[in-house]
Amino acid sequence: DRFWAHENTVSPPTSLMEQQPAQLLPYSQVARLGRATGIVDDAELRSLLLFLHDTGSVIFFDEQELKDHVVLDPHWLAEAAANILNCPRVVQGNVAAAKRLLEQGELHEELLSQHLWKGTRFAEHLPLLLRLLVRFDLLVASADQKSWVVPAMLPLKSGSYSPVHGGSLTFDF
Repeated sequence: DRFWAHENTVSPPTSLMEQQPAQLLPYSQVARLGRATGIVDDAELRSLLLFLHDTGSVIFFDEQELKDHVVLDPHWLAEAAANILNCPRVVQGNVAAAKRLLEQGELHEELLSQHLWKGTRFAEHLPLLLRLLVRFDLLVASADQKSWVVPAMLPLKSGSYSPVHGGSLTFDF
C-alpha cells in the first residue's frame, strides 16, 4: 500500500514534465552541481569528467575550445553526425548543397542550418557541434569556417590505385 500513488499524491508541475532532458550543460553549471554534491576542487571535477568521458558516459575535452561544455548525451552528438552522413535520408528534394555533400564531400553551413540541423535540438548548438565533430575528425574546417570537408563522404577515384609488386604494403592517400 505504501508504494502505490493515492489520489492526493502531489504531481510535479506540468512545466517540469514538458521539459526535454538537457543534451549538454555549460561547465560552470556542472561545477555548481559538483559543489552541491561535495566536489569542491576543480581538478577533482575535471578528473571525474575525464573519467566519465573515457567510459563513454559524457563527452568532455579539457581543451581550450571545448572545455566550457559537457555533453551529457553522447547519443545526441552521434545523431548530429548521422544527420550529415545520412544526408540522402534527411534531405528531401534536389538541394544543391546536398548534392555537393554527396558528390564532393563539401558541407556548407546553409545545408546544416536549413536542412540537416534545422530543429532547435541542434540549431541552437551549431558552433559547438561543429567544433566537436572537427575534434572527432568527422569534419575538416575550411579557412572561412563556413564550409567543411566530410572525409567519409569524399569521392573515391576509380582506378587511381595500382598495387605495388613485391609483397609490400602501400597506403595511397
